[in-house]
Amino acid sequence: MLISSAAFAQKKPLDHSVYDSWQSVGSKQLTNNGLWASFIVSPQEGDGNLYFQETLTPSGRKLMIARGTNLSFSNDSKFAALAVKPLFKDVRLAKIKKKKADEQTKDTLAIINLTNLNVTKVPRVKSFSFPDKGAAIIAYTLEKPLDTAKKSKTSATPEKKDSDLFADEPAAGAGASKEGTDLIVKNLVTGVEKTYKYVTEYAFSKDGKLL
Repeated sequence: MLISSAAFAQKKPLDHSVYDSWQSVGSKQLTNNGLWASFIVSPQEGDGNLYFQETLTPSGRKLMIARGTNLSFSNDSKFAALAVKPLFKDVRLAKIKKKKADEQTKDTLAIINLTNLNVTKVPRVKSFSFPDKGAAIIAYTLEKPLDTAKKSKTSATPEKKDSDLFADEPAAGAGASKEGTDLIVKNLVTGVEKTYKYVTEYAFSKDGKLL
């Protein structure tokens, strides 16, 4: 009895700091071919992590993306895309300082090649989408550029054509609204991408052949 009492006395009392560290598993997904599983482990308060686990063997490859959320797999099961949230402490501090929405830290898009586990990140992404079927094409819109940010220089390399996937961009001034932001459409297999200006909304057809 004395030993049991001593062990009980050494246990940390349950308070809010303990509750905040408790973790839960959520947002579980499988690729269409079943070769990759994903899940999110999150504390009650703070930053969670998104995990990828190869399902072929118990010792299969693994990958962790800190603060990953809103995961989507491509139809061919070769790519994944997700949002990387800002640090919890940064978001909390921004709210305390009552920063405007444009001044707050924005999400980052992470694109994972599930063949070699290479991760490509694109900062300040507003939204992204895969088509339900068809080729591994991703479309994503950027946040409005910061006033202090310098505009990136355009590449001098001639743009590759992919007429089967991308329609011609409307002529400048042809009813375009400057309220939107850049929409980037990229074929993740070929690497071909195209940018459309001043986009406010977008959607894929189910087969991925129309945008």
